[in-house]
Amino acid sequence: MSNFLEYIQAKNLTWQMSICEKAESSDNLVYRGDLIMKEGKSTGHSSRGTPEAVVKQVVLTAKGDKITFFAGHIGSLEQIKLFCETYLPICEAGIPLFLFADNIKENLAVEIEGHATYFYPLLEGVVWNEFNEILGLEKGDFKGMGAGDKVVKVADESKTLKPKSTKVSLEEALARTVAVHKELRGAI
Repeated sequence: MSNFLEYIQAKNLTWQMSICEKAESSDNLVYRGDLIMKEGKSTGHSSRGTPEAVVKQVVLTAKGDKITFFAGHIGSLEQIKLFCETYLPICEAGIPLFLFADNIKENLAVEIEGHATYFYPLLEGVVWNEFNEILGLEKGDFKGMGAGDKVVKVADESKTLKPKSTKVSLEEALARTVAVHKELRGAI
């Protein structure tokens, strides 16, 4: 494969994409949007159905054909296995992974195949905003930057992050999941 962005497009892994380009002032490739973990059934009148599983609100950087920074929302912690099957092979060795999940109540740190993986609870909210808050970044920190350079800044800032998380095994993390109760909102 020639580069990561071409790879995810050729494999039809992109879904509801907002940025998929080279950063403005570096050789980093950047992506924001959802990434498919498991393709859905085709609907007959379309060759592509709604995916069965996606990593939502992904913020990532890549160099060449490898992911160099990854943050996203996997919904339930149980989807980590599917995430690992799909995306771990194309992650640069040893990069930390920052994943948000609905069904946990505390920050957890897990070692997965040489990757420090940090899980954060997220029942409501947006990964971009939540992760920037964790990093201590504010709107003014991005003044004058293009969309791609903003993603690169977040990736660079994450390199010094020392998350306050409970270190557990993956099995223990999965045992700590909780039932999710989302409130319905809107017109009745």
